[in-house]
Amino acid sequence: MNCKSLTSLNTDIIKSSVFNDYSKLNYLNIPDSIDEICKFAFSNCKSIENVSIPNSVICIDINAFQVCNFIKKINIPTRFKERVLCILNDVDISKVNITFNK
Repeated sequence: MNCKSLTSLNTDIIKSSVFNDYSKLNYLNIPDSIDEICKFAFSNCKSIENVSIPNSVICIDINAFQVCNFIKKINIPTRFKERVLCILNDVDISKVNITFNK
């Protein structure tokens, strides 16, 4: 796999560890077809800078973006506001611009 951005997938679930340690992904625009992001799905993806998660996503497991230390901006559904620290485990969120979808 040699993609730098993710904007479409032919599935409704991003499974555990599927992009773990993938170093070429810079931008994630999770498509509306996705309703679940499993644990460690993007963990240790050190090149991800921007993430956009639509309201269609109803479940994001803990550690989905663990150690993604280069995330600068994430747009996430409001329902995950209380869990954002668990979703972005081991990420310095003081350096992340977090916005919430309504």
